[in-house]
Amino acid sequence: GCTAQQTIDSRTDGDGDSNCTQDLSGKDTEFAPEWTANLNATYIQPIGDSLELISQVDANYSDSYYFAQDLDTAAFQKSSTKWNARLALSDIDKQWELALIGKNLSDEKIKTHGNDIALFLGAHYVFVERPRSIALQGTLRF
Repeated sequence: GCTAQQTIDSRTDGDGDSNCTQDLSGKDTEFAPEWTANLNATYIQPIGDSLELISQVDANYSDSYYFAQDLDTAAFQKSSTKWNARLALSDIDKQWELALIGKNLSDEKIKTHGNDIALFLGAHYVFVERPRSIALQGTLRF
């Protein structure tokens, strides 16, 4: 199928026909970045005889990609790196844990899905991942 702009252009070419097609042979496919990578590091530090401090950080990289089949530039996600971190205090027997968690600390604006809006030629919708978030998490095992 055509992009919304190609469809608009095909309707205004004078013949009133909207049979628009495009040849995407050899082009990228949707949701297919050329490169993705993940790096994760965890460090556990004992504190005395009964506690431990657990720190974790991870980075998630994705190269740019389209998220619609027609490869419309309105459905394009630029490359991004998302950082997450976790800092936890736990007893050595893992009976309880208190953790501070940060997601998307780099506050990347990452579009996950979108497309044209039917019946509203030229309009698009986009879903976006959650922005930066911080949470406090408690765990009690019994």
